[in-house]
Amino acid sequence: MSPLALSTRKPFNPILGETYQAEIGGCPLFMEQLSHHPPISSLLFIGRGYKIYGTLKMEASLGLNCAR
Repeated sequence: MSPLALSTRKPFNPILGETYQAEIGGCPLFMEQLSHHPPISSLLFIGRGYKIYGTLKMEASLGLNCAR
């Protein structure tokens, strides 16, 4: 596996408050589920000399229920 590949044992579909920790290329990644509906997760990635942090809000549509 390349040093930038991410391997998980389960998909990140957590219950509210569940956390996930991983390493990408030796740099730590932390995630936490903030909301279930809508699904919102926060993340913190600490790289070499920088930090990336933010929130992720997932959305999905099936096509038939889309408002246009």
